[in-house]
Amino acid sequence: MSLKLQTLDEIQLYLKLLLYGPQGIGKTYWTAENCPKPAVWLDFERSSDTILSNRDVFKSEDFKIIQITASQNPKEVEDFCKNIEKSGFKTIVFDTMTMSQVFQLDHWMQHDSKSKNSSPTQPDYRESTTIFQRLFYRLQHANVNVVLIAHERENWTGEGAERRKTSVVPSVTPALHDAVTQLVSGVFRLSKKNGKYVMLTETKGLYIAKNRYGITDTEVIDPTWNTFLKGMTNA
Repeated sequence: MSLKLQTLDEIQLYLKLLLYGPQGIGKTYWTAENCPKPAVWLDFERSSDTILSNRDVFKSEDFKIIQITASQNPKEVEDFCKNIEKSGFKTIVFDTMTMSQVFQLDHWMQHDSKSKNSSPTQPDYRESTTIFQRLFYRLQHANVNVVLIAHERENWTGEGAERRKTSVVPSVTPALHDAVTQLVSGVFRLSKKNGKYVMLTETKGLYIAKNRYGITDTEVIDPTWNTFLKGMTNA
């Protein structure tokens, strides 16, 4: 296969995002409202209930939902993602990455781990991420938008009166962190202020962010999908 030269106008931008924030803030709702459709939801914790309970807002034909249960094999998720470009879906959503890691680890501990411990060891965490590492590499180069939704985790230091919060980060295990950060071109924290969505686009103070989309505002009020496509600001 020969190398193909392309101009900027010939290349379509597919977004690969990691979206995190407080539980219940509306990460699933914002993604369902804004992502290109049709979209497929890999639902690891019944997050799609948000979509199902808002059928007056969301069109049924815009979404296909795969509810991932403990009885399924992570290899099934990998096989589905292998064919995502042929499926006609414009967006694939992992909701949540936090629970997808639990799903992967539980399967590993039950079927593949040689560990005799009741709790997973560090090698168990590493080995349980192998399938996700492979499929993330595939999705990195696939012509499809990818949204990874994650809970957030607070890190603290000190005791008593000296106790203070040092960082707020996406809740993704260290074993999976490298694969996730290689896949995504943006890590954004979603919150709400005065009833409006606010998206943090740069690392500022406690919060972690990654922004390759040229967005100059550190916080974007009422962000949309075009915020990322155009690298625009809210001004």
